[in-house]
Amino acid sequence: MTDFMIHIGYQKAGSTWLQKIFFPQLPDILFLGKRYTDAVPWVHDFLKSVFTENDFEFAPAKWQAIFNTNIKKSDSPKTIVLSSEGLVGNPWKGSSDAKRNADRISAVLHQAKILILVREQVHMVESIYKQYLLNGGTCRFNDFVGQKTLHCDFRLDHLRYHQLVQYYIDRFGASRVLVLPYELMVRNIQVFCNQICQLISVPAITITDKMKIYVRRGYDPLFCRYVRWLNFFSKTEFQPAGFLKRPVDRSKLLPLFFNPYAWFYGIARLEKLMGIRRPILSAEWRTRLKAYYQESNQHLQKLVQFDLQDYKYPI
Repeated sequence: MTDFMIHIGYQKAGSTWLQKIFFPQLPDILFLGKRYTDAVPWVHDFLKSVFTENDFEFAPAKWQAIFNTNIKKSDSPKTIVLSSEGLVGNPWKGSSDAKRNADRISAVLHQAKILILVREQVHMVESIYKQYLLNGGTCRFNDFVGQKTLHCDFRLDHLRYHQLVQYYIDRFGASRVLVLPYELMVRNIQVFCNQICQLISVPAITITDKMKIYVRRGYDPLFCRYVRWLNFFSKTEFQPAGFLKRPVDRSKLLPLFFNPYAWFYGIARLEKLMGIRRPILSAEWRTRLKAYYQESNQHLQKLVQFDLQDYKYPI
């Protein structure tokens, strides 16, 4: 019998590394969530259906048949892995699809195992705001978390993890839901990966130094202020009226001599060398966020197998 494991997120919690480095190297699995390689067409269609299809048109029986047909065509291993961090909900649209996505996955693959990665919320909010700027956002942090943004509806309750974790446990069973902290990945990536391998019953692989690459870096806090200014003139999903062509990959900034992002990136690097510090989150905001997530984390602690305080989650 073929088992399924679905990695559903969260965003900004190691998803890129898992999809690009770890999952493709696991033995005895079929990794279908190939976000960073050529997508398996029917898997792409399935995820698109989960994310976008009208409630009246989403047909679980159709997708069960498609899964069964395609699995029989392949030399199916013991476990099939899908990975899409957007399944926890779209943070730019209020995460209103999180519960619906869980229901749709359960309707199609009700015996699947679920992997959920969480991250300490203060750092997570900061990272999500950086991603907002990376995607072309123009609002200050206060407006971003205060839902006063154009074309974006980020809500702090997206990171009240206990609600989503409890819902997946209710749908799939506690033994089939593994929650791991992103901080464990940073602290001891081998132990982190071993737990995933144990969940899907495959031999653990050794994480080599070559595999420990840092796949994606967020903007430096010093650069964020300049990025926000430049984004006012860039055509992006959050600023559709702009005209400046923005680079997709920050790592390509420096060679682009005529790109204003590259110039201001250089200025930010110079400021850093001069010892200038400009944090994104003020001390007041850090205190407010810790207080906001304490109750949620107290509920979460009862649902997970690791000590939240050990990873400095507010509790």
